[in-house]
Amino acid sequence: MSSVARTDHPYYRDSSYQLFNHLDSLIGKTLSYLEDLPRHPSKFPVVQRSLRQKLKLLRDSWGLLHRYIKPSLDADALHVPLPLLDALDDKLKQVPGCGSFDCVVFQLTAVNYAMLTYNEVNSVANRIARMVKGDDFPKSLSLVGIPYSQSSSFFLNCLIPHEMAHFVYQEVVGSEIKSKVDDILNAYHPATKGTPEEKLLLSQIRGLLNIWVEEIFCDLFAISLVGPAFSFAFAEMTSASLITEESAIGKFFEFGRSHPADVARFYLHLRHLKALGWWRTIERWSCSPLQLLKHCGKVFGQTFLSGEINSDARSVFNIQCFWDVCDWLLEFVKNRVPSSKKDIECFVDQYPVISSYLARAIVPSTIVTDSGMIHPSPAVLINAAYRFVLEDVQELLRNIEGRSESSVADRSWCTERLELWVLKALEDCRLLRISRETR
Repeated sequence: MSSVARTDHPYYRDSSYQLFNHLDSLIGKTLSYLEDLPRHPSKFPVVQRSLRQKLKLLRDSWGLLHRYIKPSLDADALHVPLPLLDALDDKLKQVPGCGSFDCVVFQLTAVNYAMLTYNEVNSVANRIARMVKGDDFPKSLSLVGIPYSQSSSFFLNCLIPHEMAHFVYQEVVGSEIKSKVDDILNAYHPATKGTPEEKLLLSQIRGLLNIWVEEIFCDLFAISLVGPAFSFAFAEMTSASLITEESAIGKFFEFGRSHPADVARFYLHLRHLKALGWWRTIERWSCSPLQLLKHCGKVFGQTFLSGEINSDARSVFNIQCFWDVCDWLLEFVKNRVPSSKKDIECFVDQYPVISSYLARAIVPSTIVTDSGMIHPSPAVLINAAYRFVLEDVQELLRNIEGRSESSVADRSWCTERLELWVLKALEDCRLLRISRETR
């Protein structure tokens, strides 16, 4: 890694080393190619012009890749929540067709989460590889960006499974889902009928529908992986608890060019949580994300298409088509993405103990219950941590001298400590599992 390595001694996940090693090999091949060029000069202007164009393409391609090299190098063990990423990666590998997938995290300056598309990294790296006779980009490797401001946190990074799901959509299930979207759309707007202009309009509608459905798939996938913690993180990211106020309606009910309406997303979260069995466990919580989900269950139909969408498409598109696709998608995700009912049962039994541990600043890697000594699963730890910070953090504040339940600064301080304790518990959980498996 001589060409891209840092001068200090950071630690990364194996997937990051895989990316760095590939880039290092590609850099070596590029340098060899450039060093070899002067040894084979050509007197023909056409050949010289072709070489200059090739060099420009090579330079531009490396310029595109360079945007992600340092942000990936910055995402080491001290700057990203590795135990959470490892836990999510382990669960991802349990999904059929995803056993070889790995996720590389890099840091974004924008306050957003994103998965890089094939054209942003893979195709650019492969273009370089074809020019310098290097190896193709690893097919099972995805790149997920997280905000610098949230890079070491736990709670908001429960959004990462949504970005992982985009890779699953692209590589595993996308064609099947798109085929179903076409079938349902054709029932409303037959593709074989209409003028060329009407067919073009139908193509635009199909494009919008596929974008919205991919986002819904990724939401449902994330809930299957980590439970309601994803919905809570999404509510925090979007400040969605404000929708009960009349002044905050606006875009929450708006279907845009890149995302479906947030109210529709939360309504579908609610339905998926009910289908998986999580809802009856959490429905009596009093925190704002729960009230949000209940509210969206009542007002989900109050949606409209954004003005940024073509006016002709707005006048023709029947939103019921979207809901029909979602009805099918809910069942599809439930059947295709494993979710553990045992985790829900364990959460109910173990939360009171985990809560009492956290209230006393004890890392809940191992807890003692009526059933004996137990190591909570990642899904239990993740959702227990979220419930504690949303509903019971005052118990911790009461046990710390000089801290106040009404102080925003003290609550923030406690939240940061909770994140560290839960990340430590996730790390211990994984080490204990690996230890058992290797005995």
